[in-house]
Amino acid sequence: MKSAIIVLVLGIVLTCVSSTRSDPEGFAVWPGVVSHIAETEVPWEELGDYHNHLIATSFIRDDGPAEVHESQIEIWIVHDGNATLVVGGEILEPKTVKPHEIRGLSIKGGSETPLTQGAIVHIPANLPHQLKIAHGKYLIYTTIRMDAR
Repeated sequence: MKSAIIVLVLGIVLTCVSSTRSDPEGFAVWPGVVSHIAETEVPWEELGDYHNHLIATSFIRDDGPAEVHESQIEIWIVHDGNATLVVGGEILEPKTVKPHEIRGLSIKGGSETPLTQGAIVHIPANLPHQLKIAHGKYLIYTTIRMDAR
């Protein structure tokens, strides 16, 4: 299974590299990335890191950690599935996992919003947030994370 995932990821990367050799620096297209994530159920695949922003896709079946990005905003585009987004409140057992990023077990006192296919979400810097996935459900989404300044 792991080798199949590596082959698929390598194929996507090679397709992007070979098809964009004459394109401007920094330009990228990731064809079929959502179907790739759906087939492989990769929990986080960073597609590009461009110094002040990154783009990634995710497939999740379980609750995510509670987190807050102190200096970055996030934009999520939901491609498929269902989840509940909890925002605000207080992160329980917070730990700094890297500069300006805090994670914890869950959120106490936040508000809940259901997410379904087609939703677009904007999460400002310093806003605690957590995705909760009901048993037997999943969520496929793209994240665009960028500096808040």
